Amino acid sequence: MRDKEIKMEARKRILNGITVKNGCWIWNGSPRKNGYCRSSFMGKSWYIHRLSFYAFKTTPKEKMDICHKCDVRACCNPSHLFQGTRAENMRDAVKKGRHAKGQMLPQTKLSDECKKQIMKLVHSGYFYKDIAKKFDVTRHRIGQIAIENGVRRHVIS
Repeated sequence: MRDKEIKMEARKRILNGITVKNGCWIWNGSPRKNGYCRSSFMGKSWYIHRLSFYAFKTTPKEKMDICHKCDVRACCNPSHLFQGTRAENMRDAVKKGRHAKGQMLPQTKLSDECKKQIMKLVHSGYFYKDIAKKFDVTRHRIGQIAIENGVRRHVIS
């Protein structure tokens, strides 16, 4: 199959799998934990926004991100997509206030307040394993928090 025919098939696949909301083409498949959608096409797994960029614009350059102007991860509207380096994508995310860090990350269990409480217990001499149990994290994580706050305990042999 020629590239032109493959792109036409990809376009059909995308247009048959979307719902249009506020100008975004929302992929009807289930998003992954990171909010992005994947789909199989021609025996390969694609991020749907990357497949859309390929189908409606051009072949994405290797090691380049396909970025969203709309910041909707499930969107595959080609007019909302642009190609950029990872650094450009990260700068765009920071500029738009959507770069998660600290307790804004979805995997974060400990708030800044919890970390303050942990440090009080560390300074009081509690064992890391006991602090970890109280906050439902690993002993290693308590050690990381302590080190981030300038506390290093020496291992006694």
